[in-house]
Amino acid sequence: MWSARTLAAGLALLVLSGCGFRPLYSEHTPGGGIAAELAQVAVGRIPERSGQLLRQFLNERLAPDGPRKPAHNLLIRLDETFVGTAISKDATATRTNISFTASFRLVDRTDNELRLEGRERAVASYDSMASEYATEVARRDARRRSIEVLSARIVRRLALHFRRNGSPS
Repeated sequence: MWSARTLAAGLALLVLSGCGFRPLYSEHTPGGGIAAELAQVAVGRIPERSGQLLRQFLNERLAPDGPRKPAHNLLIRLDETFVGTAISKDATATRTNISFTASFRLVDRTDNELRLEGRERAVASYDSMASEYATEVARRDARRRSIEVLSARIVRRLALHFRRNGSPS
């Protein structure tokens, strides 16, 4: 009747509920939960094309249904570096790591108080090929992948902050 997997899954759920486990983005808290808090974060402008892409990803993750009235400003400084990791005999890089480091600050809009400060990093690699076009496409893809990971990490840090501290707004 009941399989071993079904019983194990049921037991795991009972154990998790007993220890106070709650999903991070749960809506079952007063005021709409973490998702509602995240939707109230306004992302400041970030220079360069990579910064625009990061801002776009953050806005999509923070408020997928559209922004609410902002209660917080998220200020970000983005640093981008390239490091050759595979070098050919003629001293040209054949594989490159593209690395992004985002230093961020979450500031309350009502009292201009710093609520959270942190740094996140993401790295992606791409191959340099004989075709300049193929190399540029690979570089763009690596940049996009790395920035997407970076945005997810920043949003997770914000969500954990709101889970632990709530919002004074």
